[in-house]
Amino acid sequence: MPQRGHADVRMLMPRVGQDDGVTEETWEDRVAEAQMLAAKAGAAGADAQLVALLLDSDDTAVTLRTALALLEQRTPSALRVVVAAAASADENQGDWLGDAVNWFRASSLGNDDEFLRKTLGALAQDPDEDCALAARELAVWSGLV
Repeated sequence: MPQRGHADVRMLMPRVGQDDGVTEETWEDRVAEAQMLAAKAGAAGADAQLVALLLDSDDTAVTLRTALALLEQRTPSALRVVVAAAASADENQGDWLGDAVNWFRASSLGNDDEFLRKTLGALAQDPDEDCALAARELAVWSGLV
């Protein structure tokens, strides 16, 4: 059993297969993990794991699908995780996070725009300047301001 606080490292390490061979965790495995964790956004330990998945350096599909899973929760805690990742993202990851917000808006036919405006507006006032800047940038990128 992994120690508390070390689960994010466990997710990124190779696993021992039943044939005693080492198997790499696939992007699909990481997406499945993200989808399971998305409902726990805001809970102790989950946010760090989710940010690590959002900033996946091996496959932007993990970035996109993790962001969409979080956005589909429609909670301030889940959106804050996306914004926290955007604050640390490189340019490519940041583009995918912005695209995820746009895809989420399109899939909900704009029905979640008010939630996004209100929550990103609140996060734009966050005491963490990087988080506040990322919230403003996501709002602009998505045409919410």
